[in-house]
Amino acid sequence: MSGPALYRYFASRDDLLLALIMESYEDFADTLTAIADRTRSDTPEERLRAVLNGTRQWALSQPHRYRLVFGSSYGPRPQARRAMDILLAALSELEPVEQAATVSDSVLRNELAKWGDKSGRPPDDPRVLLMALLTWTRVHGFISVEIEGFFQHIGVDPARLYEAETDHLIAQLTGRFTPP
Repeated sequence: MSGPALYRYFASRDDLLLALIMESYEDFADTLTAIADRTRSDTPEERLRAVLNGTRQWALSQPHRYRLVFGSSYGPRPQARRAMDILLAALSELEPVEQAATVSDSVLRNELAKWGDKSGRPPDDPRVLLMALLTWTRVHGFISVEIEGFFQHIGVDPARLYEAETDHLIAQLTGRFTPP
């Protein structure tokens, strides 16, 4: 199909990009949903690990779509909410250590509660919302660096480093270490 022919189906370049982003987010959310369903009887730590590993695998198998979704400025979409809800569900089942779950900054606590309320999430537990945002940014930061080839340039196996990162994250959140 030629470039101009696309405009028979999309009014503008932005409409085309938005459709691609929404389709990619939908695929990402479907992937995480399947993982959450498959690991329903696992421990909370195993379920969280599976969701985080699934996030990385989706990104590595489709880096162009990952960049499109997480590198765009088109804002949150319902599909993004589905993916975040899966992470929130996995985190809400953990028994976090007090230090990992404390939101002592009252401004941040209010911002988290507003985000939770605005997006239909229970605003009564800003600790889970904080853990989700910190986990989300940590994992996506790692993946973004990995798909750009940084770890290969320095000679570090990204799979092993990601496993160590996931172990460290879960240990921080729960106060216990659960090897894969």
